[in-house]
Amino acid sequence: EIDSVAGQTPGGMANVQDVYPLAPLQEGMLFHHQLQQEGDAYVTPTLLAFDTRERLERFVASLNEVVARHDILRTAVLWEGLSKPVQVVNRQAQVALEWPGIGSTGASAHTPSDVPAGAGKSEGADEYLVTKALPNADVHQRTDVTADAGAVAVPDVRAQLESLIDPTRHRIDVRSAPMIRLLAAQDEKNSRWLLQLAFHHLISDHTTLERIVHEIGLLQQGRSSALPPVVPFRNFVAQAVLARDDAAHEAFFRQMLGSVQETTAPFGLLDVQGGGAQFNEHHERLSDDLSARIRAMARQQGVSAASVFHLAWAMLVSATSGQGSPVFGTVLFGRMTGAEGVDSAMGMFINTLPVRLRLDHQSVARALAHTHDVLAALLRHEMAPLAMAQRCADLPSGSPLFTGLINYRHDSAGEDGADAGWEGVQVLSEEERTNYPFSLAVNDPARGAFGLSMQIDGPVSAQRISAYLVRLLETLLDALASSPGAPLESLTVVTPAEEAQLLQWGMNAERHPFTCPVHELIAQQAQARPDRTALVFGTQRMSYGELNACANQLARHLLAQGVQRDDRVGIAAERSLDMLVGLLAIMKTGAAYVPLEPTLPADRLQYMIEDSGLQLLVLQPKFRNDLRAALPASGNIRMVLLDGTDWAQASTENPSVPVHRNGLAYVMYTSGSTGKPKGVGNRHVSLFNQLVWMEALFQSGGNDVVLQKTPYSFDVSLLELFWPLTNGSTLVIAAPGDHRDPARLMDVIRTHGVTTIHFVPSMLQAFMAHDVAAHCASLKRIICIGEALPASVTHDVLQRLPQVDLYNMYGPTEAAIDVTSWLCRPDDVLNVPIGRPVSDTRAYVLDAALRLVPQGTMGELYLGGISLARGYVNRPDLTAERFVASPFGEGGERLYRTGDLVRWNDAGQLEYLGRIDEQVKVRGFRIELGEVEAQLLQVPGVREAVVVARGTAQGTQLVGYVSGLSAGSAGASSREAADAASDANGRDDELDGADIRQRLKAALPDYMVPSLIVVLDALPLNANGKIDRKALPAPVFDAGDAYEAPEGELETQLAQL
Repeated sequence: EIDSVAGQTPGGMANVQDVYPLAPLQEGMLFHHQLQQEGDAYVTPTLLAFDTRERLERFVASLNEVVARHDILRTAVLWEGLSKPVQVVNRQAQVALEWPGIGSTGASAHTPSDVPAGAGKSEGADEYLVTKALPNADVHQRTDVTADAGAVAVPDVRAQLESLIDPTRHRIDVRSAPMIRLLAAQDEKNSRWLLQLAFHHLISDHTTLERIVHEIGLLQQGRSSALPPVVPFRNFVAQAVLARDDAAHEAFFRQMLGSVQETTAPFGLLDVQGGGAQFNEHHERLSDDLSARIRAMARQQGVSAASVFHLAWAMLVSATSGQGSPVFGTVLFGRMTGAEGVDSAMGMFINTLPVRLRLDHQSVARALAHTHDVLAALLRHEMAPLAMAQRCADLPSGSPLFTGLINYRHDSAGEDGADAGWEGVQVLSEEERTNYPFSLAVNDPARGAFGLSMQIDGPVSAQRISAYLVRLLETLLDALASSPGAPLESLTVVTPAEEAQLLQWGMNAERHPFTCPVHELIAQQAQARPDRTALVFGTQRMSYGELNACANQLARHLLAQGVQRDDRVGIAAERSLDMLVGLLAIMKTGAAYVPLEPTLPADRLQYMIEDSGLQLLVLQPKFRNDLRAALPASGNIRMVLLDGTDWAQASTENPSVPVHRNGLAYVMYTSGSTGKPKGVGNRHVSLFNQLVWMEALFQSGGNDVVLQKTPYSFDVSLLELFWPLTNGSTLVIAAPGDHRDPARLMDVIRTHGVTTIHFVPSMLQAFMAHDVAAHCASLKRIICIGEALPASVTHDVLQRLPQVDLYNMYGPTEAAIDVTSWLCRPDDVLNVPIGRPVSDTRAYVLDAALRLVPQGTMGELYLGGISLARGYVNRPDLTAERFVASPFGEGGERLYRTGDLVRWNDAGQLEYLGRIDEQVKVRGFRIELGEVEAQLLQVPGVREAVVVARGTAQGTQLVGYVSGLSAGSAGASSREAADAASDANGRDDELDGADIRQRLKAALPDYMVPSLIVVLDALPLNANGKIDRKALPAPVFDAGDAYEAPEGELETQLAQL
């Protein structure tokens, strides 16, 4: 193969000085180089300005002298026609000075030829390369690179020169030595000469750049005799291969990482192959005072300053990833072997390895000591390959172990007076790249202030992340000084300014003083406008006066039966005028109504009757036998029929029953984790606040027609039932079953001029599949609650019903109806917000330690304020578990743990991300199914979509279920949908599962793409109009559908692309 090497080397064999294998780290870099098509994350450009052309040319001459001294700088990497890649040291190789014809150079200009090959990125080789390697480089005086470029008028010559070596678009040919490029131009406007200098990471690391800078400085002063001895790089490649103890390395990392089952990804940033094209960076020099405090505290605690920074970084990664024991990468010096001359040797020595710090249940002082111990142990394994370390984690092959990185390095520039050789040279810009999307470089100058370089690949501001780190450093030092035994969890990453902002976003201080319960508001409407139509049901109508009178008669009868304040009274009725009379009558007695759906299984009804302690049931005669079958064997539960036979002669006067603001208004049963439903008791004051807030928002003034179609056992029904009746509007009651029939709903809307309607998003999707524009001209507003609202549905509604205001609201059963609200806009993308809190309600996004999480970070939603329910009926243990003491505000306030994951977006609106208990992990990645569903709904022709996780022999796999625009009538029953799909994994001829998966691959990482797409005529819906996941047909996997884990180093690296 030597002939192939000679044939690819300029000058042939006579110019070949040495041939030897690549170091393990270089092999990984070359692998990525061969796969990357555009850009090169390891091309690190630096722009220099010289006061004269002569000084620039002397600099280039000195650089070539340095290249001539060191074999690694004359090295090319070859692989074509070879059994394995090698690095070839050329005897002669000079850096050419290129003048690309920019500005007035006075020299013959030429444009550098396009180079077909380039280098990519490597796990373990990712570091910030150039910062502070050069004298006169004061990059830490800058703040945000992107902002700096936009705020300062950059001369055309500079901009053009910088664009010629843009790491996001340009590459260096690693097959040609030296892997260095120099481009020059005259900037007449600013009386200077510019030089764009770019090194490739395959031949250099930070220390190498420092040594190059040092030697150039000595040569510029004519001090060649002071140059250090030359040490060949190949010596260390051989040592790294021969001294590697894989068994010891593997045992160490298996102990550290063996229980890791999930990628640590701050802010959910997972792309470790992005190349930094979308990065933003921030450079900052810490104050002298803070730097001195860090050094002093490190000495006092017997640890290094690096340990302090690593602990602060771990806390930041933990806070932004939700991991109590975060894993992140740290860049190791790679020169701790003690070999002779290693400190002054040039080449690629650094290595990146994982660090896992256990932060839970640690004191501040113990956490720092733990960090120091872990780093000290890691140094003994600094030559271990990252791929080996990652295999020791309990993660599927191909899944990254971490996406955050810290590079702590010591600056040694300025020794021997070499900086004097840089007179007349100014560093204008230095670019840093890493393929990790959440990265920090710390420059330790040994004396003076630390420098920080933060690089974030994504929408998160690097300047904000830098502020978090400074905040953590300050709070760590304060705690170590004053209370070293304090729990580490007592420290927070959120700055005081952000804390104030988060609390402001989460608080609606508007208050509506409680004046009377809802039934009295309706009675007031009856007195003011007795003849106005209150209810419409088919051909039947009931005025406000008639409704109030009938409810009063039934209420008096119930009182005569012994019903008292805060009792619970069951009601079993289908939608009808009787149902409204019964609900209102129960509330007038001061009791709480408990809705009992007659169609529920008898054992579930029996449990609800017993659990709520019912002694009396109000029901329609047709359900008498059903309810008798569900009555407990013990107890004497009375029944009152809604047909009026027992109470038609009672007084129609309003009963005088004082109701306390905290009295129970209703009890709703919701699913419980034990399989038994739990009853949630809600208060009159909460319901009052909700309805008054809603009237202030909608400004109805009694001029609306509201459709009541939601089952009354679903708390959103209270919005439909009582908001219109408290403001004098008309309530149109849909016939039983109509709530699942879009055609019938459109007919009701058109016939009665309905202005306001509520939909669960799944049902809204089905509804919008029809010709709504022709039948729904009267609609003014649509309210969505109950599920995540897809952006595609939002856009469809706003486009086809332009007169409609679409509200996306959110509210658990444990609060009155809804607690946040968002008026949808056409520019809502993918994740439609759920907005901000309603009046006198508070929302907090917290971590497991009840600390505010940073804006943009996922956390659990906690609710406070007047909207909260009283608790769970007869379940003080569960009430205490879910309604916890608030760490904010006045003592005694409660917060409800919703179990829902949310985050604050940049506009200060809440975004719903799913349920904690619905999160799934696929191949080690934590996945929000809603994000996959949102992308499915972007596929042309897809009308409905849901994604579920299915356990298979190959592990957890995602299955997507979709229906198309050409599907038939939506809203089929669960059984019908399942039967329709039981014989095949598809029904809609216009949708193809394989094509949909290909489209998703263009928008989602591979691990988020469902293994199978099942096409149905319609997704099954349950009684409440939500997608019935249990009724989805079981998928049939082909052998080619399953995910297969990669095997071996090559497949593992390929899988990570």
